[in-house]
Amino acid sequence: MAAVPQCKADVTEKWLQEVLIQTLSHSGSKTVNVNVKSLNLIKEFIGFVAVNFTAKVSLIVDANDSKDLDLFIKIGPEIDKSNPIHPFVKEFELEAGEVRTYNE
Repeated sequence: MAAVPQCKADVTEKWLQEVLIQTLSHSGSKTVNVNVKSLNLIKEFIGFVAVNFTAKVSLIVDANDSKDLDLFIKIGPEIDKSNPIHPFVKEFELEAGEVRTYNE
């Protein structure tokens, strides 16, 4: 199983391709091809605590069913102590609030 990304460098086209193939195989689909057309980091610290990406992917599933997808990928915050936003994020537990929002 593909590892959960711990930092933005872990989010690669290869990782995304592996995740999609594994997810589709668990759903019973026979994926023929996963083509990651683009994977882009959304500029950091513009109203987001987490690290966010957009991706465009083309899937060919079950040999003849083709789908194009626009994806939004979110991973946990990547804030080290040298970053000026770190004390604010820690004091107000912004990561915890964001995680609670997505869990609900």
